Amino acid sequence: MVKLPTLESKIFLRDLRSEKIKKICVLVTEDEYVADIRSAQVFAENERVLSSSSLDESVLDEKTRIEQYTSQS
Repeated sequence: MVKLPTLESKIFLRDLRSEKIKKICVLVTEDEYVADIRSAQVFAENERVLSSSSLDESVLDEKTRIEQYTSQS
């Protein structure tokens, strides 16, 4: 697959908020997309969309951290 289909931002945000989307992985091969990703991060922060990158892992107990790690492996 050379290009993935696009997803309308309103639908994406709705699905993300309703937890239909659990994780997001962005693969970048060209520098031109880096600016798009950064602007999407700013948009997500302004829309108060929570992501794992905004999670403070220090508030999690040890069991939760281990479960989270094993689920990602």
